[in-house]
Amino acid sequence: MQLLGRCTPLLPVIVLLALLAAVSPVVAAQSHPGPGAKTMGPCTNDDSGLNLPADFCATIFADDIGHARHIVVGPSGVVYVNTWSGEYYNNAPPHAGGFLVALQDKKGAGKADVIERFGETVQSGGAGGTGIGMYKGALYAEINDKIVQWKYMSGGF
Repeated sequence: MQLLGRCTPLLPVIVLLALLAAVSPVVAAQSHPGPGAKTMGPCTNDDSGLNLPADFCATIFADDIGHARHIVVGPSGVVYVNTWSGEYYNNAPPHAGGFLVALQDKKGAGKADVIERFGETVQSGGAGGTGIGMYKGALYAEINDKIVQWKYMSGGF
C-alpha cells in the first residue's frame, strides 16, 4: 500500500484530466461553429489554475464531490462519477447521499448546476467504487464487490 500513499497527492490532477477528457468531445464539437455563428473570444472564465497552451481553456466543471475515481458521460450530457472513501484518503468522511454522482450543466455555463447523489451509502454498507461505464442504454458501476446496472429512461437513470 506504500505506492498508493505516494500517488494520493496526484489524485486531484488525475481527476481534473479525466474530466477534461470526458468533456473534450463536447468542447471539440462546440469549437467548430457553423456558418454565421459567432466565435468565442479569449478564455475569460478559466478557473482551473492550469498553465495551458494557447487556444486551450479549462474550467472547473464540479468541485467538492468527493474522491472521484472514474467518470462517464451519458447520452444527454450528464456526467456520472463513481467516488470512493476510506483509508486511502486519510479516512476523510464521505459526502451525504450515495457514492455515485450525476452532474449536469442545464444552464450551459460550463459548470454543473445539478448535482445528484445515488447508489450505495455508508448507511447501506457502501464504501464507494472504482469503475463506471455505459453500454447499450445502461449505466454500470462497481460498488463494493458487485457490478450494479441502471437502465436509461427518458431524461436519466
